[in-house]
Amino acid sequence: MSLQRIHRYRSLEELTVSMAGRLAQRLAELQQQKDRVHLALTGGVTALALYESLATLVQATEIDPSRLELWWTNERYVPTTDQLRNATTALTVLARTMPFVASQVHPMPSSTGTMDADEAAYVYSKELGDTTFDICLLGLGSDGHVASIYPDHPSLPVQTETTLSVVGVTDAPTSPGDRITL
Repeated sequence: MSLQRIHRYRSLEELTVSMAGRLAQRLAELQQQKDRVHLALTGGVTALALYESLATLVQATEIDPSRLELWWTNERYVPTTDQLRNATTALTVLARTMPFVASQVHPMPSSTGTMDADEAAYVYSKELGDTTFDICLLGLGSDGHVASIYPDHPSLPVQTETTLSVVGVTDAPTSPGDRITL
């Protein structure tokens, strides 16, 4: 059994530069082992800073962006053009140095007024299928939430079916209230 290490950093920049280096190294290793690497992205201030560091670093690595499949762990259920969307902010940063084609990018559905968050979650679960993530990035909000799952909040319905991979979240304690999460 390998020992887990706790890394402490003095600043957000120091943290994200280190994380970007570790992420880039692991992505390159995985690409040596398999043709496609599935990366699940998250949102938040730290994640955005990580993506900035990764975008800067990627040109000096062996990472082949054309062999990455991008997914999201959660999303604010807002229109595609809304700057609150995790996918919008992540892709804006990453696409500066990492060219992606639409078939590699799997954002969660956006609010169009034609379906609610639960229906959008169902659509994403069908796209996700039996995909297994090689790397799944998660953040921790200041209120303790992870991927739009809030502690002690009834935002997620009690599920009798344990095979649901994606669910809609309504009435989240932070705005916007509607979200989608794995």
